[in-house]
Amino acid sequence: MAEKDPVHTAEESVLNSLSTNMPNEPKIENAQRLTGFGIGALSMLAAQAATHPFLVFRRQCQVNGNAQRYHVTPFSVFQVMIKLERKQGASCLWKGYGSTYIVCAVNFFSEAAISAVTQLPQDKPSSEMSMSEVASHLLLKCLGLIFSMPIAAASLVETVKTERIKDGYGVIDTFKDGLYRLVGWNRSSGRHGRLLPMWTIAAPTILHGMLHYLVESIIQHLVLIKMGHTGLYGDCNEDPPPTSDMTQSYYPELVANFMAFVVPDLILYPFETVLHRLYIQGTRTIIDDLDNAADVIPLSTNYFSMLDCFRTIYQQEGIFGFYRGFGALLIQCVVYFVILKITKVVYVRLSQDFQGKTE
Repeated sequence: MAEKDPVHTAEESVLNSLSTNMPNEPKIENAQRLTGFGIGALSMLAAQAATHPFLVFRRQCQVNGNAQRYHVTPFSVFQVMIKLERKQGASCLWKGYGSTYIVCAVNFFSEAAISAVTQLPQDKPSSEMSMSEVASHLLLKCLGLIFSMPIAAASLVETVKTERIKDGYGVIDTFKDGLYRLVGWNRSSGRHGRLLPMWTIAAPTILHGMLHYLVESIIQHLVLIKMGHTGLYGDCNEDPPPTSDMTQSYYPELVANFMAFVVPDLILYPFETVLHRLYIQGTRTIIDDLDNAADVIPLSTNYFSMLDCFRTIYQQEGIFGFYRGFGALLIQCVVYFVILKITKVVYVRLSQDFQGKTE
């Protein structure tokens, strides 16, 4: 049996000692990265799921201009929601949950398809982009809003209509109603009636969507800077720097994303009320009466445009008419805050575990 080269034997012993004594840092770093992003994504999904009943409540308040109770503060919201749950079951608080994701999916894939055909940039603006590239990106966002607008209108109907009328409405019906809205035809009545065609509400949809997007981007940027993290207009596409403290790597972006959910809705709530009134008009939707949570009422409005809707709400309902259901949004903010704090505790605990593995 041939003897091994002493030099080769020494090299093997050194390599073996290094591989056994040195921690597997790349694997730990990858596991930490996946865990950080996964927890952040689950937190956002949990927040959307936990707050959907309040989204349903606030939308029902927004579209009902004849209700006596405005529910501007959170104190009356739970009382009515409990009554609704007792009379109709828990499903009445989860109406349209799936369709809200359909709207997001249609918006995302329509932007991706348009970007692939027109070469309009889909990535968020950065400091390296020229003004023409930023304008092209905003144009892409406008086109995406137009394509998803009929689905968003159909999703609103599914979210606010009462559960007392069982019509077997499903995902396919959301797409059907979206197509009907695109041509300005109301499926329930078989004629136009007071239903506003899509081209008449395209401008307010784009205006609201772009304002929401700009406020969202600014808030994310400011929050990340405030928390000592890279801003969105810097190296936003780079992964967080490797560190065992997950609260420094992933928590700031999570806070920025949650704030981007909340702040635009708070600022643009009156505009959202007007837009929802325009979407729902002429659909013959029957909603729950949130004054007593016992009856149902049909919606009947006759707005001609966005400005007419603003003027009519102000004249007939006052300034608080734009803030119907605002208390439910305040509760959503509290739920977001609680989930953020829980997520931070999870990040701290996991950071301690990963630090123990690398020591």
